[in-house]
This record gives sequence, structure tokens and C-alpha cells, in this order.
Amino acid sequence: MTPCNGPFLHLGVTEKLEHLKDIGVEGVWLSPIFKSPMADFGYDISNFRSIDPLFGSMEDFDELLNKSKSLGK
Repeated sequence: MTPCNGPFLHLGVTEKLEHLKDIGVEGVWLSPIFKSPMADFGYDISNFRSIDPLFGSMEDFDELLNKSKSLGK
């Protein structure tokens, strides 16, 4: 995992997945995390294949996705 340098990691989404499952959460919705000029809070995506550094890296997202899948039903 990359150093905590953006809200994606500061919120600790990946680290909180087990807790979310324990309290009955069955899905997680993320605001846009793709590369964006941030003119409208990330909805103006400029690259659908790249995570904006503000939110972490593709490796961070892969870790989140893999852990989510492993905790799923």
C-alpha cells in the first residue's frame, strides 16, 4: 500500500471493510476516484483508466477491490 497521502487512504476504506461487513453493510459506493481536473468534484473524468493521485493509486484500488471480494457473500 502507498503512504497515506490522500483522502482515499486517510479514510481507511480498505481497513474498515471488515467492520462494515460486521455491521451489515452489503455495498460501498465511492464518489468518482478517476483522474480528473476536479472542476466539478471529480465528475469531470479525464482518464477512466487512472486513479487520481488525490485518492491513492491503482494498486490501492486493487487492494480495496480484492479485499471487498474476499469479504463478499
